[in-house]
Amino acid sequence: MSEEKITIEIDETTGEISVVVNGIKGQVCVKEVEKLIGNLAMTLEETHTEEYYQEPEVRQILKSKNQIKQESKK
Repeated sequence: MSEEKITIEIDETTGEISVVVNGIKGQVCVKEVEKLIGNLAMTLEETHTEEYYQEPEVRQILKSKNQIKQESKK
């Protein structure tokens, strides 16, 4: 899994905000940007990289029923 990184740059003269997302694939990257700056700015232009069109990686944590039972007894 690659490093997830969001870079935000603000032009001091115009106030324009530029956001570059690396390591976050698909619609998840748009949602993460909206969480960060959704209330601060309006999107004027959106350009997607090749990474955007890739399937997001799904992380699962699986536990056996025995592990869950043991943890609940603690």
